[in-house]
Amino acid sequence: MQSNFSNMGETVATLADLERMKAEIIQAFQEAIKSNMKLEKKWLRSKEVREILSISSTTLQTMRIKGEIPYTKISGIIYYPAEEIQALLNKNLQNAE
Repeated sequence: MQSNFSNMGETVATLADLERMKAEIIQAFQEAIKSNMKLEKKWLRSKEVREILSISSTTLQTMRIKGEIPYTKISGIIYYPAEEIQALLNKNLQNAE
């Protein structure tokens, strides 16, 4: 039996196309999860902020010292207001054009 794909105007996806689509879907889910994580909590700990911003401990410390990121310290634990982290991300949002 002969395939009629070329006669029907169908497009066949390659394995590379499917892998690329898979990567895009995974990235979209990861971004959605990060967005939800930011919105659910009012206060974030350093580890969470580092993960959200993809920065090191040193970079986070530098941002605190320079006053680029607000925080509070209670019993040696540093907390960051989630809405301020979201605002920082929005402030630095780049146009996708």
